[in-house]
Amino acid sequence: MIQIIQGADYSGSGLDNIISPLPRLGGALFATYLPGTGWNGEERAAHDYSGQRGDLILNQAPISLLGVGAVAVDNAKTPFTAAELASGTGEMTWLGVVKVPTGATITPLFNSGTTNPYAALHLSPGGNNIAAFKVDGAGAVQANFPFDPSIKGLYAFAHGRWTSTSVKAGIVRPGAGWVGSAGYAELASNKAFINALPIRVLVVDGEVVGDPEMSIGGFYTGALSDDDLELVYSACKKVMALKGVSI
Repeated sequence: MIQIIQGADYSGSGLDNIISPLPRLGGALFATYLPGTGWNGEERAAHDYSGQRGDLILNQAPISLLGVGAVAVDNAKTPFTAAELASGTGEMTWLGVVKVPTGATITPLFNSGTTNPYAALHLSPGGNNIAAFKVDGAGAVQANFPFDPSIKGLYAFAHGRWTSTSVKAGIVRPGAGWVGSAGYAELASNKAFINALPIRVLVVDGEVVGDPEMSIGGFYTGALSDDDLELVYSACKKVMALKGVSI
């Protein structure tokens, strides 16, 4: 017997504690987080809603109602490594709903760096672009995608996708909707990028500028197709709408 309650809203409690906010896409979902106290309370701010990989390690990163912020020392990290996420295939997808920083400071949304080779997804408000990197001992290559400067200070859906032969990066302008390949940059590159370090969230050096914040974090094994990524974006859009935020 199923009871349907007209107009019921379980956002912030109950169902959200057990249901993934992002689609599993045939088991590709590796981990996903809603790192803010306003979703399901302070005790659930680091919870992995995929039920697979464990809670986000918050360390000294500040937590707000809707997300986790940047910090110069002891930032938030995933409980898994880039190598574990890529699962031996050399493919992975990082995505998140992030408050786009203002100012001119380059802000890594995600970064598995400090030891070559590694990957990174950086927001550069000074240059109005998002870049996904592959880095090895010979240096870095990056796919750069310019964004409209009007999105700085707003929440937006950002993504990076990696394979052994390419890298993609993009960000969706709030209110524009998913536009496929017109909304990201792609670069062909066989440069190595995977290591056995955790993925760091909003790593900054020195002063935090522009108040960046990640409200939803998602990690998929494999480089998602455009159609898959559109489904993920749509899911993020619905979740943020529960808090009155349009992306």
